[in-house]
Amino acid sequence: MTSHIFKIVFAVLMTVPLISKAGLIDRGNGLIYDDVKNLTWLQDTDYARTIGYTGVRLVDSFGRVSNSVDPYGRMTWTQAKIWADELVFGGYSDWRLPTTTPAVSGFGITTSELGYMYFVNLTNTPAYENGVFLPGGYGLKNKGPFNMPDGPNYWTSTPRQGSSNEDAWVFLTSIGFQGTTSADNGSLFNSWAVRDGDVSVVPEPSNLILMITGIFLLASVMFQKRIE
Repeated sequence: MTSHIFKIVFAVLMTVPLISKAGLIDRGNGLIYDDVKNLTWLQDTDYARTIGYTGVRLVDSFGRVSNSVDPYGRMTWTQAKIWADELVFGGYSDWRLPTTTPAVSGFGITTSELGYMYFVNLTNTPAYENGVFLPGGYGLKNKGPFNMPDGPNYWTSTPRQGSSNEDAWVFLTSIGFQGTTSADNGSLFNSWAVRDGDVSVVPEPSNLILMITGIFLLASVMFQKRIE
């Protein structure tokens, strides 16, 4: 009998990691975890503007001076990469810009990190689908748990390969389009930081209850065996 109960408890404990629901998990402290892609995102997708990030002043080949960050927190590609690389948030310093792999241009692409977030996690719709431009209902309608401005365009960390000038991949949330643009020659876009992995391995409440129950049953069995 004791052996049978022990096997049941063990089976319950083994199923605990399998019960968690796939999707976006709010870890608190401004961090959202995607347990499918194993990525942690900043909940504030406009964090550079929130903190008043100003970046550096740029001087072009003609001696003209400009800012790398505008009043809306949009910045050049080079500045965006520097911002993400230098960011320290939630005790972590390994933040980066999202990647675009494979680098494919078009609407409704879910293979990139931003595309997957936009279409799969947030269930938004592109402006062009099945060969037809949609009359309405597309774009950034669902923002999920994120603090996100309306219609932002985001840099990725992926450069365009083989371009004659320095281009980089971007994602346009207003129409659900992924493409390339000039990296630093006047192009200013938003920056959304992401990092690989989770920020917490604490079991979710439902799993924690099962775990505690299993441990309690196991302790009871061991106690009964001891007094026999």
